[in-house]
Parts: sequence; C-alpha cells; structure tokens
Amino acid sequence: MLIFKLKTALYASLIFTLGFWLLGLVQEGEIFFSLLLVLIFLYCLFANVIYGVPVSLLSDYLTKRLAKWRFAAAGFIHTILGVATYLIMEGYAFFALLAAVIFFMVDEWRKWDREMPAGKIAAMNATVLLLVGLLSMGILWMQGESEMEKDKGSVFNTKRIFWTGDNFA
Repeated sequence: MLIFKLKTALYASLIFTLGFWLLGLVQEGEIFFSLLLVLIFLYCLFANVIYGVPVSLLSDYLTKRLAKWRFAAAGFIHTILGVATYLIMEGYAFFALLAAVIFFMVDEWRKWDREMPAGKIAAMNATVLLLVGLLSMGILWMQGESEMEKDKGSVFNTKRIFWTGDNFA
C-alpha cells in the first residue's frame, strides 16, 4: 500500500509541475525548462511524501467502511487538511490546496483503475468534492483579496493612485 501511495505522490508531483510548465508556456509563449521547474517538482514531491501520503493513508483508514459517500468523505479529508496548511505556511496555502486536490484525484484515478464504482454514486461524490474544493479555494482567494485591501499604500493599489491624483514623484 505504501508503494502505491509513493507512486501516487510521484505522479501528482509530475502533474503539478506540468501545470507550472504549461502556465509558463502560456505566459511566456515559448517552451522552457529551468532549474525552477526542477525545484518545484522536488518541493512538491517532498511535500507529497511527507504530508500527502500520511493524509491519504489516514483518509483511506477513516473511509474504508463507507460505501456510498467514501469518495466525497475522502475528498473532504484531503481538501480540509490541504487547507489546514494555511496555519503552517500562509503564503503557500493555495498551492498546498491545489497539490492536495491533485494528489486526491490521482489517488482515486489509480484506485478506479482496479475497481470502477457505480456511475451515479461517482457523479454525486464528484459533485460534492468539486463543491468542497471550489469553496475552499474561493475562501482562500477572498481572504487574500481582503488582505490586499488592508494594504492601502501598496504599489498594487492603483485605485488610490489614479482616483486621488497621487503620483510617484
């Protein structure tokens, strides 16, 4: 079981890094490979092995007796514990949540490869997971927006600069 989870951590880290590579491709318009991507991959792999694998094992243990709502309950556990990293690393909470959701989806995909659940139950569970994940991401985004509004003297506060006539000079 541990080897299965370690492979899941590897695949999830590769997908996470691929996402950053695609983001760079869209923003820069050219294909690149840099030390930054390697560092992102290693950091994500480390976090997935140290934090993601134990959370996934805990989730499997807590939800093994649930038949109908196992997928949603496991998704909730992964997502909530991904959001809990906000208490530890405030600046990286969004990335931790994204990595937790990717880890969960890869883990479930690999489980489904062996045993496919009934279509209706899977659709309901996926909807619940999506709502929980999007709600968590929305809460983090709104909290980040409110923190940005607190900083009135920031260079990013263009509303103050343009509407009050203040200049940089």
